[in-house]
Amino acid sequence: MSNPVDRPPILADAAGALAYAKWLQANGLEDSDAAAWRFAAEMAGAPAASSTTPDPAPAPARARAKRRWWVPVSIVAAVLVLLGGVAVYAVATAERWTKIDVAETTRWVNVPRGEWEVYEGLYDPVCIVGQNYLGCINDMTVEYNRACVGRNLTPKSRDLCDRYLQHIQEMKARNPPADSVVAEGGPNDVYSGRLTARELTKPKRVVDVPAQSHEAVCYLGFLGECPTPEDADQSP
Repeated sequence: MSNPVDRPPILADAAGALAYAKWLQANGLEDSDAAAWRFAAEMAGAPAASSTTPDPAPAPARARAKRRWWVPVSIVAAVLVLLGGVAVYAVATAERWTKIDVAETTRWVNVPRGEWEVYEGLYDPVCIVGQNYLGCINDMTVEYNRACVGRNLTPKSRDLCDRYLQHIQEMKARNPPADSVVAEGGPNDVYSGRLTARELTKPKRVVDVPAQSHEAVCYLGFLGECPTPEDADQSP
């Protein structure tokens, strides 16, 4: 048996020993020191690519690969930072406004304003010629009470009612006999007309359908709910 010291170092490696056994079989040789050294000589002259362990990539190639890996990462990071800045700016400059969903529907009506006007019909007398004088006084008193009493009158109407009442008082002050009648001309002549009272009104806006709205937000002038010219026309 050969001394391992006389053997070439390549045979001490398992891969080398396996390659040596295949080499012996391919060349039809028996194991010997001479064959072993011949195998070692042939292996020493073989190109480095025959090694079973691949050589690592050169250092410049590894550096270039590292730089290529950071390029997409840097682009993604820059895009995220840009989007974050845009989002912060959009929130800070957001326009908040009131959007009308249903427009208000209104109409105008006349409502009492709490004042009355009184008119005297000069061509519609209360009393007629030949009527009992005391009955005429009673009819004029009824006319006055119906039109003037208990109402908030305009200044002009108050003056008219005051004159009407004064005329009644003057007729009573004459103390006429019970059978006196209204005459045409003379002290029993009466020209007072019937009174018409009318309540004054004022216009008032009545809401039939109330407006419905909600708070809208517009970002960057085109995102979210942004106002349109139609919305501006509906603003109060």
